Amino acid sequence: MILNKNDQLRLNLEKNALKRFDDFDATGNKLSFETLRTWPENIKMIHLQGPVHSGKTHLAEAVAERALNQQKQVLLLSGKLLPAPHFFYDLPRIDYLILDDMDQLLLFSPQYEEALFALYNQVFDMKGAHLLLTSATPLQDLPIKLKDLKSRLQGIPSFRLQQHPSQVGKS
Repeated sequence: MILNKNDQLRLNLEKNALKRFDDFDATGNKLSFETLRTWPENIKMIHLQGPVHSGKTHLAEAVAERALNQQKQVLLLSGKLLPAPHFFYDLPRIDYLILDDMDQLLLFSPQYEEALFALYNQVFDMKGAHLLLTSATPLQDLPIKLKDLKSRLQGIPSFRLQQHPSQVGKS
C-alpha cells in the first residue's frame, strides 16, 4: 500500500497510528536507534535484525511516520501478511519501501527470492528511494539459494537490536 501524509493507514495497528521514535526505549540499542533516526543520511538501504520484542516493527513504523510527516511516499509491508510475489515487480515511484519481517517471506516460498531480488534492483535503480528490511534472522543465515540476491543483501548495512530487558523471557 502506498501512503501519503493524509491517507488513512489501512493496517491493523493499535489506535490506527504508527509508532514514533519518541516512544521507543533505546536501552541497549542506541547505535541502531540513532542510525534509523537520522536515516537515510548517505545510506540507501538498511537491514534491522533482532529477536521478537526487540522493537524492529516499532522502529520500522517510526521511519514510516517520519517519512510521511516529510510528505514522502511510503510503502509499508509485512512479510507476515504474505503479499503475492508479483506485488514486488514494477513498483510505483516511492521514497521509502519498508518490508517488516522479510524473513517470513523466504520461509514461505522460494518464489519470494526472485521477487525480493526484483525489489532490491528496483529500489537500487530508483532515484531517491530507500529500503528498510527487518528480520529476526541475520541476513547471512537466511535460507537464500539465489546467489545474486544473497550477495546483494549481504552488502546492506545491518544493525542488530537487542531484546529490551523488560521483554527478556517473553515470547
